[in-house]
Amino acid sequence: MAKMPIQTTKSSKRSLNKSLWLFLVLLIVVAIPGYILSARQFVEKHTAITQNHQDLHITTTRGEALSIVIDLGFSGSADGSWASPTGVRLILAGLSTPLQIVGSSQPDWGDTYTISNQPKKVEVRGVVTLPTSLSGPMDRQLSGRITGTILTNGPIGNSSEDLTIPVQIHLLPQESYFWSGGRALWYGFTALTYLLLIGWLVTNLWVWRHSRRQKSKQTEAKLDKGNRNLLVAMVVVPVLVAGLVIFGTIEGDPQLPTDGFPEISTSIWIFLALLALSLFLQGIASLYKGKNAPAK
Repeated sequence: MAKMPIQTTKSSKRSLNKSLWLFLVLLIVVAIPGYILSARQFVEKHTAITQNHQDLHITTTRGEALSIVIDLGFSGSADGSWASPTGVRLILAGLSTPLQIVGSSQPDWGDTYTISNQPKKVEVRGVVTLPTSLSGPMDRQLSGRITGTILTNGPIGNSSEDLTIPVQIHLLPQESYFWSGGRALWYGFTALTYLLLIGWLVTNLWVWRHSRRQKSKQTEAKLDKGNRNLLVAMVVVPVLVAGLVIFGTIEGDPQLPTDGFPEISTSIWIFLALLALSLFLQGIASLYKGKNAPAK
């Protein structure tokens, strides 16, 4: 009868350890890759890439942010600087007020020109959101154009280019675009990632509280093991997981623009905050287990 509590405790420990490893494996193998791929797909569905005088066809919905990338087709100075004294605007038929894609700006490079063996391609990036007040059927076609003046820095001074980009927009109902625009898939993997992280956090919290209640003598061998677990929990794993998140979503090729997509930036910070808290509890729990392990 006296051995039953001990067996139950050992069984609980094994169950908790299996849960921790299961959460970690699912995070690394399923949730994080799914989050990265779905985030990329979400941004690609909400990004339109074009060149000057080239027809631009867009599928979007009312109230949804759309990233516009205009490739000017040449390389400028080493830093790819540009300015727009007029700003870049989207003019739509039936909409009295043009929509701003890029605000007006003045050149800030002075009289200097930087020469580089690898000059950056000049790209104008901006974000536009079609207002929810747009009249007409939920599923409809809109026509318009993108206009503006772009200044770039060259070896013989500033050069100017006027933008004239014909635009055809296919507006979809919001319910339909929620699925076809990739938002539903990204929401699903974001929720899965959060649930696994919260599960890992709660399990680590349970292990930590259980370890604090144990009363036994400290041994150097077990303390060293606890320190090793602490090192793995707080150094190796966060470098691996955070690396997957950061380089998979921000610094990848092509680079994932988070400008205009605050939900993606917010989700990354929430992810990293939950991860840091979970790893901190994992390390503390490992240290307590090392301190409170029974001597042999």
